[in-house]
Amino acid sequence: MLIPGLFVWNQYVTVPDDATEVEVMAKQWSWHYRLPGKDGKLGKSNVRHINDENIFGIDPKDPNGTDDVLIDGDDLHLPLNKPVKVLLRSIDVLHDFYVPEFRAKMDMVPGAISYFWVEPIRTGTFDALCFELCGVGHYAMRSQVVVDEQGAYDTWLTAQTTFTKSLDEAGTTAEALVKLAVEKAKAARAALPKGMHPPKAKH
Repeated sequence: MLIPGLFVWNQYVTVPDDATEVEVMAKQWSWHYRLPGKDGKLGKSNVRHINDENIFGIDPKDPNGTDDVLIDGDDLHLPLNKPVKVLLRSIDVLHDFYVPEFRAKMDMVPGAISYFWVEPIRTGTFDALCFELCGVGHYAMRSQVVVDEQGAYDTWLTAQTTFTKSLDEAGTTAEALVKLAVEKAKAARAALPKGMHPPKAKH
C-alpha cells in the first residue's frame, strides 16, 4: 500500500511549471485568500509583519507584494482549466482546507507552509470547509470556491482590493508597517528572560 501511495503523493505535490500560486490563510474561524497581481508573483511574507492591517504578513519592503490581491470575507475565484498551486498557512491552530469536489485537502500547521495543486475542470461554486477540529467555531468555518471561465475570472480579479489599496483604506503606509514590526520585535525581545535573547534581526 505504501509504494503506490508514494507515487500518488508525488503527483499530488509535483506542481506544474505554469501553475499560478494562490495563498489560503486560516484563522479561527474564517478563510482569507491572496492572489498575485499583475506581476504574477506573490510578495514575500513573514509572521513578524502580521497585524490587523496586514493579516497575511506581507513584507512591506517587497515590491512584488504591492499589487497582491487580498480577499477578506469573500469567495475565492479560480480560472477554469488552469493549474493552481494552493499555499496553505494558519495563523493560530491546526486547520485543514478542503474542497470535496477537488478531491484534495491538506493540514495547515502554524509556522509552516503546506501545499497541493489542482486544475479545476468545470465551472461552478463549491464549498470550502475546514476538515480539522479547530475550536468551538469549527462548524461555521466555511467559504466557497468559484470556478470561472477566463473572461469572468479576469473581470472579478480586477475588481478586488490590492495590498497597497488596503493600506490606503486603513490610513496607514508600508513604512508604518515596517516600523510597527520592528517595535513588536523589540518588545518581544525585551520580554524574554535574561540569557534567552536571540540574535538581533537585521532590518
